[in-house]
Amino acid sequence: MSRITTLSGIHESEISCSLDRGCDPIASFDNPKLRTREITWAFRRWFSATLIGASIALIWLDWRSDFERMGPPIFAWKLIATALVFVTWGLALVAQKFLAKRHL
Repeated sequence: MSRITTLSGIHESEISCSLDRGCDPIASFDNPKLRTREITWAFRRWFSATLIGASIALIWLDWRSDFERMGPPIFAWKLIATALVFVTWGLALVAQKFLAKRHL
């Protein structure tokens, strides 16, 4: 029996035996389509700005209704958390590139 295990961030897949977890993979292959589907820095920046804008609009909507609704602020905080994940992800990639250049 074999299974396909995808390694995130490396764009490589391995086929390994599910019975013996300590052995080397049976086969390993690289999928070039995965390289073109990365989320770009511009997408993360604009999408996080859109999420923060939408969350501000939802909090404003709740403020206009004298804080009687529960749904909009809860959803707004979830959008802010998602936006912060995108921003942090982008900054981590920038720092990773900076450190890679520094060590070469």
